[in-house]
Amino acid sequence: MTTATMTRPRMRIVMFTESYLPRISGVAHSLHAVTRALRADGHRVLIVAPRYSGYDDADPDVVRFPSIRPPQERDFPLALPYSPVAWRRIEEADPELVHVHSPFLMGAAGARLARRRCAPTCGGSPIAARPWWCPAGWSPHASATRASRRG
Repeated sequence: MTTATMTRPRMRIVMFTESYLPRISGVAHSLHAVTRALRADGHRVLIVAPRYSGYDDADPDVVRFPSIRPPQERDFPLALPYSPVAWRRIEEADPELVHVHSPFLMGAAGARLARRRCAPTCGGSPIAARPWWCPAGWSPHASATRASRRG
């Protein structure tokens, strides 16, 4: 068996989240860490999150939807997942797995994408003990754990 046949192909993953950098929260920073670990494991990960006014991503694989700031939660913008430009970038990523991190607006958008593409979907927060649901035999936590053990 050659090395090429022993290595598994990279998976194209799109993660939909209500909370991501620059927000300071356990979910945002855990998601950032899991994303780094998955990428270190050879996966392509695209993050889809609300836009934060005045913040520019250094990561080219972050797609931002326009957002509004509700009066009750000014520091927690709500994404409006209706941007054709953002959807084009997401579709061009050709996701093999859609991971939703909340059941709210972004989670619903991710579930719609998965349904349209007939892609497997999993859901849960990167800080949850267990995902809400995942395809049999796959867990983002397993890749992150393997990557963290490598140092």
